Amino acid sequence: MRLAEANTLSWLDASADRPEPKNDMLWQVKQLLNTAPPPRGAPEARAPRQGMELNRDLNHALDLVGMASGLLEKSETRIREVEEHAHKLAQAASLQLKTAHDENQRLERLLRQAESRAEEAEARLRDANNWIARFHDAITSAFKTCGQPPAAR
Repeated sequence: MRLAEANTLSWLDASADRPEPKNDMLWQVKQLLNTAPPPRGAPEARAPRQGMELNRDLNHALDLVGMASGLLEKSETRIREVEEHAHKLAQAASLQLKTAHDENQRLERLLRQAESRAEEAEARLRDANNWIARFHDAITSAFKTCGQPPAAR
């Protein structure tokens, strides 16, 4: 007998001693199989050993179905966990995207303000250069006439 079968059979023996809840699907299937009439054409009286082997095989099959059901439940639980995690990641990414978009808009607004101030500063610089040129012209023309006699002015 293989180890898996031995473990299954030991579980069956242990489970036979404990009462199973009536709403347990595995228990209900076992009850149906134990109370089901023999199939048509089957001999009414079976040898006790054949019945025990059949019952053991059926119980083994039910145990395998039960284990598969447990694995499916675990898989579904894991799927729900992964979906929840993905949903949380999507929310976090959405929040980060909104934050980045807001920051981008704020920086663009600051850039427009800086460009506007730079244009204003360039205009003031042109005005200042024009005034400096006028002062220069006024001073140089004043010094030119400074060395000439008053009648020549």
